[in-house]
Amino acid sequence: MQSKFLLLAMQLACTSAMSLKKSSGTFLSAPAKSNATDNKKFVDDRGERGHFYYAEKCEDCFYKADKCGCDPTLEYFACVTKHCHKASAAEFADKCTAHGTKCSDDLDISCRGEDTTCQSKAHQLPHGGIGLTVDVSEADAFCGPFGKCIGKLHLTAKISGKAVAPSAPVAAAPGAASPAPAVAGAPAAVVIAVETEPLWLECGLPKVANADINHKKDWNICRSAAEGEAAECDLSLPTKWLGAAQKKKIYCVLTDGENGKRLTQPAWHNIINVHEKMTKEDKEAEDDEKAADAKAEKKTEKKAEEKAKKEEKKAEKKAEKKVDLHGSDDCRCIGIDEIEGETVILFKRDGNVSYPADLGAHCEAWDAKTHPSCEGKGESACEQAWCYVDPCKCKNVADLPKPSAYLPEGQYKGKPVHFSYATCGGKDSYSAEEEKKTAKDLEKTCAVEVDDAKWGADNCRCVGIGPQPGSTKVTIKDKQVDFPADVGSTCTAWEEDNHPECAGEKPPAWCSQKWCYVDPCSCKLPTPPKTSSYVPDANYQGKPVYYSYATCGGKDEYTKGRKEACVNMNTSDACGKLDKCAWTGKECLGKELVEVCEKKEEKVEKKEEKKEEKVEKKEEKKEKKVEKKEEEEKKEEGIEMGFEGEKLPWMADKEKRQAARAEEEAKEPKEEKKEEKADKVEGVKDQSGLPWMKGDVNDKAPVPGAAAVAEGLEAIR
Repeated sequence: MQSKFLLLAMQLACTSAMSLKKSSGTFLSAPAKSNATDNKKFVDDRGERGHFYYAEKCEDCFYKADKCGCDPTLEYFACVTKHCHKASAAEFADKCTAHGTKCSDDLDISCRGEDTTCQSKAHQLPHGGIGLTVDVSEADAFCGPFGKCIGKLHLTAKISGKAVAPSAPVAAAPGAASPAPAVAGAPAAVVIAVETEPLWLECGLPKVANADINHKKDWNICRSAAEGEAAECDLSLPTKWLGAAQKKKIYCVLTDGENGKRLTQPAWHNIINVHEKMTKEDKEAEDDEKAADAKAEKKTEKKAEEKAKKEEKKAEKKAEKKVDLHGSDDCRCIGIDEIEGETVILFKRDGNVSYPADLGAHCEAWDAKTHPSCEGKGESACEQAWCYVDPCKCKNVADLPKPSAYLPEGQYKGKPVHFSYATCGGKDSYSAEEEKKTAKDLEKTCAVEVDDAKWGADNCRCVGIGPQPGSTKVTIKDKQVDFPADVGSTCTAWEEDNHPECAGEKPPAWCSQKWCYVDPCSCKLPTPPKTSSYVPDANYQGKPVYYSYATCGGKDEYTKGRKEACVNMNTSDACGKLDKCAWTGKECLGKELVEVCEKKEEKVEKKEEKKEEKVEKKEEKKEKKVEKKEEEEKKEEGIEMGFEGEKLPWMADKEKRQAARAEEEAKEPKEEKKEEKADKVEGVKDQSGLPWMKGDVNDKAPVPGAAAVAEGLEAIR
C-alpha cells in the first residue's frame, strides 16, 4: 500500500473540511502483534485496539463512532486504503459512497479517490455530534452611509444531532488478492443523540477590531436556552459600528448549558453595509449631519433640563399639598407611632381582632387588611386613611372628628379619643349620621376638667392613649419585654408590675415612681423631659418619644447613672458623641428640645410678626382712605364756592389755620377740644368781616388776606 493514501487524521481534526491525501510520506507504526489468545483490549493515549492505527488487516477496519463526523469518517477511510483497497479502486468508491449516504444529513463527503474530502453541513465538531444552521434576519437592522446603525439582528438556530451505531468489521473475500468490499464497512442505522445538559445558543457581535472568539470581552453576546430543535436570540447593533461598504463577521455556537463548553464549531455570518464608500461630498454631508445632530442633541438636553425643572417644581408643589403622614398642621395625629406589639379591638359580631400597637398614630388605611368586613372587598371606607386626633386641637378640617368606637374607654389628655379621616385627606363614608358630632358637642367635650395627677401638669400633658387592651414591646438592656399597650399614656408607675428588675423583694426606688410620655415641644416645666430608651425607634408626630417624671410629680431616680442619658453628659464633647443629644451652651438635652422645638417657636413668632404686619398695613390703608376722602370733600367745598381754579389767598390761609387747630386739638384733652370747637363755631361767622357773612364784624384784627379778597369781590361786582 502506498504511503500517499495514508490519512494523518489528527493533523486534520481542526478543520471542518478534510482530505484523504496526506502531507508526508511516512506511515504511523502499529503496535507489536498481541498474543492471539489474549482477548484483553490494548489501550493507550491513542485509543483502544480497532482504531486504524492498530489495524493489522482488513477485518480490523470499521467505522467506530456512534455519530457522523469527519474525523472518524476519514480515519475509517484511511484504514480501508491501507489494509483493504486502493483509494482509486471501485471497492473504495463503493464504501465511500455508502458511508456518505448514511451521513448525508450531517456530512458532505466527496468521494474522489485520494482527493476524497469530508465537510460538516451543520458546523459539527470534527468528531461529529450536534450541529446548527443559523438564519440571520436583518429586517430590523439598519446601517446608514456614515456608519450609524440602529436596530437589532434576529438570529434563529435550527439544531441537528444524530448518532450512528458502530459498524461491523470489514470482511475480506476468500482467495482474493485484496479484500473485497463489505457492506458492513458502512455505518449502521442512526439514532437521535440524547444530551444530558440543556443546550444554549450563544451568538456574538464584535465590538473591537480583530476580535478573538476566545475573549468574551471583545464581543457583544446574546444567549438563550434551546427549546426543542430551535433557539433564538437578538443582537443589538452598536450606534457607531459599520461604515459604508464595510463588513463584519458575527458567530453563533451551541454550548453545553449557559456559559458551558462549545458543542459545535462557530457558524459565521457576514454583516455588510451595502452603502457605497463615502466621497468628499458625502464626508462633508456627514460633518453637517454630525453638527446638526449635536445641535439637536443640545437642544433636546436643554428641553429635558427645562422639563425636569418644571417636573421638580410640580413635584414640590404636589408634595406641599400632599397630606402629612401625621395629619394636617391644624389637626395632628396623636399617640405613639412605630412601636411593636398589638392593640386588641373588640367587635360585637367578630370578637377580638388584633391591630398593630401604633393603631391610629399616623395616617393609614388601618382597616383595609385587618377589619373583618374589609378583607378582599375593596370598599371605599376600607381604603380611606385615618388617625386618632385631639378634638380640642382640630381646626380647618372638612369633617369634625368623631369619638372612637374602637376605643370607647380610651382617652387622650383626659378627653375621649376621637378620629378623623379629613386630616389624612380622606372622606368619612364609615360613620353613620347619628354618630357625627357638632361643634357644640366638641365644646362640651373640651370643657371637661382634666385630672393633673393622672394626665400630667397642664403645661406638660401626657400624650399616650389609654386605656388600650394589648401589649407593647419595649427595649430593656437590648431585650424585648412586654409592657401594657398603653404604656406611658398616663401618670403611672409602669415598671412596678412589668420591669424585670422590679420583681424582687427590694426593688429599686424608681420602680414606684410615676411617669408618662410627653411632647418635648409642649413641655414647659423647669425639669426638661428625657428621650425614651424603651422605644428608641418610635415617634410622636414625627419627633422621638420623650418621658417625664416631673409632670407626674415623680422623682427621676431611673435616669441617674445611666450612661446613655443626655442629661448625664456634662461637657459639649461628651454630649456631641450621642446622636440623640444636643448641647444648649449650658447643658446636654435631647436634640429635639434644642433644635426642633426652638425652630417651632421661631416659626410661631414669625407667624405672629406677619400677622401684626398685616394688621398694621390694614390700618395704614384705612387712614389713607380717610385722608383721601377728606381731600375730596375740601375740593368739593371749593367748587361750591365758585373757585374751581387756583386757590385764593384766604382759602390757603384757612387750610393752614385748620391744620394748626388740628395740631393743637391733638395735644389738648377731649372735653377742652369740644368747648373750644363750640366757641370757634360761634365766632366764625363774625371773624372774617366779609360783607356776605351775616352778623356784626368782629373787632379783632382781620384775618390776613381778607382785605384783598374783599377788594377782589367789590371789583367783581
